[in-house]
Formats: sequence, C-alpha cells, structure tokens
Amino acid sequence: MSNIKNEKATSPTVAKPSNNKFAHAGKSVSARGSNNVNTKICIGADADTKYDLVPPQCRVLYQLLALLGGTATIGELQDFGITESAIKAGYAWREGEDKKAPNVDYTQSIGEVFNHYNNRGLTGNAATDLTKAGVCEFFRVVS
Repeated sequence: MSNIKNEKATSPTVAKPSNNKFAHAGKSVSARGSNNVNTKICIGADADTKYDLVPPQCRVLYQLLALLGGTATIGELQDFGITESAIKAGYAWREGEDKKAPNVDYTQSIGEVFNHYNNRGLTGNAATDLTKAGVCEFFRVVS
C-alpha cells in the first residue's frame, strides 16, 4: 500500500511564472530532459582563456561552434556533429547507447551535455563552480 498523496496542482499556482517552484512551467522541452533544440548558443567571452580548464566535451562543443561560425542552435550542433566535415575535423558527435560500439562517440546528446555544464557555471549564471574553469562565460545563450 502506498502512502503517496494524489494531489493536483491548482491552475493559479502553476500559471504564475513568478512562483519559483514552477519557474519553468510553460517553457519548451525536448527529448531526454536536455535544452530545447532551438536554444541558440555561442562561444562566450572567457572561452579562449579557459579552454584548457574545461572538460573535453565542452572543448568539442567549442570546436563544433567554431566550425559553424561561432553561433548555432543545439539542433544545428547535433546535426553537424554527425556530418563528414565534423568527423574529418576530429570533432564528431555521434550518439549511441554504447560508447564502445563502432561509430559512437558519446552516449549523451549535445543538449544534455550543454545543460549539465550550464548548471555548473560555464555560462556564467550559476552560483557554484563545479569545473576547474570556475564560474565563467565559456558559452553564452543567445536570445
């Protein structure tokens, strides 16, 4: 027998964007809990000075952004990461279930990786610095 209460959220609580508990209500979502594929990002102001301090996945994202001119959406990065140009440049982002399988580079999508490091200070908006680079603007979300 379960002790979980079946409560329904009331519409006034959910509808208020100023309510911190539901701050993300109504925002677009994408598959697997990552950023929206239409989220546009660019190389941040601190990227050149912090490049050697960020995790390898962030360096690959930087290189993919650079190959696309410095600004792209998550979807464009994901699409470009599987192209022959990205593969030849050594910055492929082929996603799969098993990294040991042939032609699989990562098990996470670009959106998942960006979301992970976005929450750890690499867009300059987090209160914590969970990477060696600290809180910095390695990437910037473009509106």
